Amino acid sequence: MISLLPIKEYIKEPNKIYAHTSSNSKVELLFDHLELTFFYYQELCKEKNINMIVQGIIQNMKIIDRCVNQQESELIYQMFVHAIYLHDIGKINPSFQKQVINNPYFLKEKNYTSEHSIISALIYIDLFTEQVHKKVLPKVQTYFYHILYSFAYSISRHHGYLKNTEDFLKKLYSIQKNKLCFSQYKRKKIFDIPLRNIEENPFERRRDLYPKWKMDSISFYILNKLLYSLIVGCDYYATYSYYTGKKVDIGSLQSIDQFCKRYTQSHIYNGIQKYQKNKEYFKKEPINALRSELFLEAIEKLDKYHEKNIFYLEAPTGSGKTNVSIALALKLLKQHSELKNLFYIFPFNTLVDQTAETLGKYFEENKDYVKINSITPIVQKVEKNIDKGELIDYETSYLDRQFMHYPIVLTSHINLFSAFFGIGREANFLLQRLCNSVVIIDEIQAYRNDIWREIILFLDVFSSLLNIKVIIMSATLPELHQMLDLKKTSFVRLISNPKKYYNHSLFQNRVKLNFDLLEKGVVHLDFLKQNVGEILKNNLGKKVLIEFITKNTAREFYNQVKDIYPNWTVLELSGDDNQYIRQKVIRKIKNRNKKNLLVIATQVIEAGIDIDMDIGFKDISLLDSEEQFLGRINRSCMKQNATAYFFHLDPIEKVYKKDQRIHYTLLDKDIQEYLKNKDFKGYYNLVLKRIYEATEKFNSQNMKAVYQYALQLNYEEIEKRMTLIEDKQVSLFLGYIFTKDDGSIMDGRKVWKKYVELLKDPTKDYAQKKVELSVLMKEMQYFIFNVTTYIANQNYDERLGYYYKEYGDEFIEDGKFNRKKFQESTEGLFW
Repeated sequence: MISLLPIKEYIKEPNKIYAHTSSNSKVELLFDHLELTFFYYQELCKEKNINMIVQGIIQNMKIIDRCVNQQESELIYQMFVHAIYLHDIGKINPSFQKQVINNPYFLKEKNYTSEHSIISALIYIDLFTEQVHKKVLPKVQTYFYHILYSFAYSISRHHGYLKNTEDFLKKLYSIQKNKLCFSQYKRKKIFDIPLRNIEENPFERRRDLYPKWKMDSISFYILNKLLYSLIVGCDYYATYSYYTGKKVDIGSLQSIDQFCKRYTQSHIYNGIQKYQKNKEYFKKEPINALRSELFLEAIEKLDKYHEKNIFYLEAPTGSGKTNVSIALALKLLKQHSELKNLFYIFPFNTLVDQTAETLGKYFEENKDYVKINSITPIVQKVEKNIDKGELIDYETSYLDRQFMHYPIVLTSHINLFSAFFGIGREANFLLQRLCNSVVIIDEIQAYRNDIWREIILFLDVFSSLLNIKVIIMSATLPELHQMLDLKKTSFVRLISNPKKYYNHSLFQNRVKLNFDLLEKGVVHLDFLKQNVGEILKNNLGKKVLIEFITKNTAREFYNQVKDIYPNWTVLELSGDDNQYIRQKVIRKIKNRNKKNLLVIATQVIEAGIDIDMDIGFKDISLLDSEEQFLGRINRSCMKQNATAYFFHLDPIEKVYKKDQRIHYTLLDKDIQEYLKNKDFKGYYNLVLKRIYEATEKFNSQNMKAVYQYALQLNYEEIEKRMTLIEDKQVSLFLGYIFTKDDGSIMDGRKVWKKYVELLKDPTKDYAQKKVELSVLMKEMQYFIFNVTTYIANQNYDERLGYYYKEYGDEFIEDGKFNRKKFQESTEGLFW
């Protein structure tokens, strides 16, 4: 049990100092707010064992050639907890009470700075400077002062965002000089802290002492990030409770037995169990026999190594990875009672939808599992009111979305990386939720591969320190830990020999690979059009897929061929299509009665779209993409003479830029063999070696810089380094008329008007607006398109988060965004 410092004794008039005021309830005293914040930290300790995680990190902290001892460990934990408890103590500033709170006791005060967070940080430093001096040997005190000031920095930023710590001491000194801010604070030693000549301050000398301390930089960074997450999270919970009068329901997984029961009663699971007892059970369905083998092997391996933290699940497209991942997650949650949440992480929204569809076979959407992305409405909590009946609880609904208070969450890799590396308040809410959880990462090879080494480094340490069980799954899975030089690996392959499945005739031979067109070098659309035409003539009744690597080329080819192949229906599918168009096209593709179907697509077809084509053509790109594409051809393993033709048209390097895999494409016959033999391990040995060498070079990408940034708590540099999407994009809202198949229309200009009116509605509070905006987004997404350059022309009205063009009909063709026409119309208007 933590013992809190008697902070009230150091405040002159604690019962006159307010934390918050509200027209709907009595004022909240500062110490009531501090105690409520600490209460929510204790709740997280009960629900998520946060205290065990924090203490575990601290106990393993290195100082010179040893771990911290018990007394030192207890002191650091005291400092950690008090950083949460004392985060708002700076509100004792009389000017804050006057200008911000309008506290009647302080209305006669002079006006000076109304800051409180930096004052909280300095008071915190004052209280624990004495503790460090008393409890720590002089020769290692600078080490503990470094920790103290680092924790204090998180306090100082809890109403803003994490920056770099460079000017922290200057800000402390600036506030220290303003003694009126501390007129309610009894301790005068606060003015003796060496801040004027910063060279005297131990925090300023930290860089010289880093080599001596031998502190683990990544662990120290994670400890501070977790502290910040807990400060802003517990503060938010306490503030919510004051304004609503409600206790926060943290929303963790309560009964794993119920989830397991529903899953094990399923048709798929029962079939696997019958196959395990009788290998002849799937004699007529060999694909299901193979899927069952893979399932059983993965489960058996997990049973043996469940204490580890990171697991690889590598298996062919169509082998049932999603089903296996559900079983693995439930098993981990069952075996480890401290695990309280399950997160599915995806690089594409299509994968979110596909996995949600699978989970829906076993669990209830918006109750057991929730999709969280930009186009999914916030789940609305309803409360009963005696006078008004059922009402939407907007505050709780929005709180749950911000903190992802759901047992199972399906969300994007952007949200995961924001929790790990983001610097904003809301971005950090999720980090404390990730503690003691299962995280399934799908298609990790889709992430920026010039930072793969950094990704696996941080993922390894985050998973170990925060007790996150991570399952990384893909059809083409790089063993990223090879780049870490680990003496002892904590990574487990759940499938010992993936080639057993890849090289099985059902997978390896289901599609014949044809590289003849690559012998022609770079081809043009006329050449491709002729070759496709010949194939279509000889394959009547089939479904044919052509994938390009740019939207403009896909659209141009579609326009050229949509009317020239007799008896063939030509469809287009790209990332610019809204959900309605995409689902309409996919329904047509899946319709078994549809024959003579030619689909022109972009890379959007590679992930999360479960279709089964007879023949494919693909513009070459990365080997992972080639394999994903092959997963759309003869997916059922029931088609005869399924063939994929590869050609080279658009320049790969313009699309994939820094990706190291552009050096290993199908233009190389050796790489063709890797694809034929499904030897992705051999292929990735080449790629990982190249990435490793690039990060060993003495430049800004050198891995040593990452360790330095982490140790110095250079938050902004780490966030910049770990950004997943480097291309700058803006959202363009085009006002146009969208007509559905049933004749109903949606007017983008009217939708935009609803959006503007909602934002400006003075009768609705922030939470209600956020919830209603998430619902309105289902209509708005028909009219929103991402463009990769900034619009710098007054003809486009940049406001309210979007670039808006009221009459955007000129850029819509057959209900689709004509990107090329839009780009041509704005030449010279971009910078």
